[in-house]
Amino acid sequence: MEKDLWDLAERAESLIRKTNFQGMTQDEIIALFYLEFCEPTLVERKLEERELNIKIEWMLDNGFENDYCNYRETSTFTYKCYVWTIDEVKSSALMKIELYKKWYDEIITEDELNRYLEFYKI
Repeated sequence: MEKDLWDLAERAESLIRKTNFQGMTQDEIIALFYLEFCEPTLVERKLEERELNIKIEWMLDNGFENDYCNYRETSTFTYKCYVWTIDEVKSSALMKIELYKKWYDEIITEDELNRYLEFYKI
């Protein structure tokens, strides 16, 4: 029994060290601990959803338009005739989206874009 409690304490300490609680309410922090120790897969989904919301908010703030493609039956984000599906947004790092926007705006060349993507492995 003592070993189990020690393991739980170590997991709690690890969670505290790797989580930035800034901006979270007390209820959200409690829910995070509950999910971590009771249903870990829900924590992962919650973090993925939060990350997706950050990407979408950034895209909308930077001129992308949210549309719905009837042909693909999915939500899309359009910028200067370039279209990202919601699945592409989910699977891409925000840094990658930012780099593509710079390319769309002709701030960087296609060669520079490819070098950045290769360098950062995104």
